[in-house]
Amino acid sequence: MEMGIEYIVRLIESKRAALDVSKNKLLRGICSTDTFTKIANGQGRKLDKLEIEALMQRIGYNAKNCNYLLDMDEYEAFVRRERVREGIKACIKGTGNLDDVQKRIEINKKESRSNVERQVAEYFDIQFMCVSGQDNKVLCEKCINAIRITIKDFCIENIKSYLYGEIEFLLITRLLCIKADMGEKETALAGYEGLLSIIDKNIYSNNEAMKFFSKIIYEALVIYMEEGQYGKASKLCQYAIGRLPDENKFRYLPEIYEMKARAEAHLLAAEKCYSDKVLNALYKESKDYKIYEDLSYIAAEYPAEYYADVKYPMYFEYNVVFIGDIIRQRRKLLGFTQHELAYYANSDVKAGTDEICSEKTLSRLENGRMVTSWKITRRLLGRLKLPPERYFFNYVADDYNLIEELMDIEADFSSGKKDGLLERCEAVKKANPLHYYPYNQQRIAEIEYKIKYMSGMITDVEAERMIVEIFEKTMPRSYLTDDTSVYLFGNECLVLGNILQNRKRIEGESKCLKLLEKMIDGYRVSCVNDSVCALNIISLKRKYESYIANIGDLERAKILSDSVVRDAVAHNLYGVIMPCLYDDAWNSAMQGVRDEKLRLELKCVYTASTLRKKKLLRRISKELYENCFGEEITYGRRG
Repeated sequence: MEMGIEYIVRLIESKRAALDVSKNKLLRGICSTDTFTKIANGQGRKLDKLEIEALMQRIGYNAKNCNYLLDMDEYEAFVRRERVREGIKACIKGTGNLDDVQKRIEINKKESRSNVERQVAEYFDIQFMCVSGQDNKVLCEKCINAIRITIKDFCIENIKSYLYGEIEFLLITRLLCIKADMGEKETALAGYEGLLSIIDKNIYSNNEAMKFFSKIIYEALVIYMEEGQYGKASKLCQYAIGRLPDENKFRYLPEIYEMKARAEAHLLAAEKCYSDKVLNALYKESKDYKIYEDLSYIAAEYPAEYYADVKYPMYFEYNVVFIGDIIRQRRKLLGFTQHELAYYANSDVKAGTDEICSEKTLSRLENGRMVTSWKITRRLLGRLKLPPERYFFNYVADDYNLIEELMDIEADFSSGKKDGLLERCEAVKKANPLHYYPYNQQRIAEIEYKIKYMSGMITDVEAERMIVEIFEKTMPRSYLTDDTSVYLFGNECLVLGNILQNRKRIEGESKCLKLLEKMIDGYRVSCVNDSVCALNIISLKRKYESYIANIGDLERAKILSDSVVRDAVAHNLYGVIMPCLYDDAWNSAMQGVRDEKLRLELKCVYTASTLRKKKLLRRISKELYENCFGEEITYGRRG
């Protein structure tokens, strides 16, 4: 019995085996080894979205990059979680109804089925209790019980013995913060040090769990500084500063520079027997403090978004859609009636009439009134040129080496390497038995297109024709000119980005705006809220902002760039914040603004891009600053 998760389970298994992690350790509290093996062979029970996500996170996959097509029953559970999250967020802002949110939480807990689902429900309950001021002892016990839903023998002393998903990390870091607040600082420090030792291993690279890396360091530093352990604090700061910019992590980096400045001033003052006045001068005049001042612009300008995850770190779910909506959208986009899709009539895939299901079944599936067998759903998705899988990355395979190889090819291309890349793409195609999926063909064709175009192997005219043909592997050409809004998967967004670049070059930015608006609208009509599709919307809004700025609508561009930065900060998307800040500064500068806010904004971009070794962003922020203010921009010292 196929369930649509066989390949993602085999992908997880291939990564587990390569990491030499035991099955028992990986599957602890989620499912048995027998169940896991049966699922890989198309048998046994179906794992839900949260269970798959936790398994991926435990072995280093960034689950936020996965696409999730949910049946109605599972989608309703997801919507319940979103309503709870929205309610807690409103309470944090002081605009929520506590009684209403409490009811939502209780319903969510009651309806939860799997261990991971129950754990997420408990996490939301704990967040709500923190907001409403519950006693620390009660919270402490609640956190331990929630962690033990999946890790039954959990204790802080053995914190290095387990693998963790994002929810488990959130619960453990919350527990350690509570312990520190209760005065059990040695226990909290031991926990933080244990977590650092396991997060620093390769198993968690590219994993969402890496975002906890900076938080754990920050919380440990707070205790070191409070306890006057300045030597340990300085050493940990050095370690963090060596890692965080390269890991594309910005959150807590300003605070870490500030604590480094303070710790090293204390160490030097103690060594030289300096007075408090001299100590303060050493602190304020240090290079690290100047960097902290530059980086603090974001916290000062966007405090609500920046500080929200310090006290109440939030759990977000991305790229989640109801499978019935996707089937209905794609059916209409491709011009099929329900009869034509259900019966394969007029099919270019198979001649004649080959019934998939009745029209009534298809109608009920599209409208969420029934959950059909996966055999039916798989055939419908295949007919609509989509991967016949419930959960999938931008390239569907059951061998993680193939996915890693594609990432390496793109990384090598971005770093300027060109030799042998097309041959490596060809090798991936031959090695993957699922490459025949149109979505997979589109993924590799888009990579090959970039290599050929940027290497001068094809002309502009050939490039335009080629990228449209790549787009048509999953979408009809009519989408480019009609008013239809649909949910776009990752590959389709990448291909459309290339099409927009060509259209901008040939027809100008104004001709691209309608298509961008339609792409953004496709996410908004398909997802329960903007947060679910934030990764896509932020990227598209940023592109839209650059286009309207280039056609001279600077006032509108300024409003949009501020919105994009605010959203990126709220979702911890620090990789895009500095380019967005630069766009915002450019919009201000082009309107003749020369105020202190612009000065601080550009210094923040310049300092952060220097730390992250982003040469282009460093150069253009330097040029804009010096053109605006007629003075040299400084790094690590006052101008």
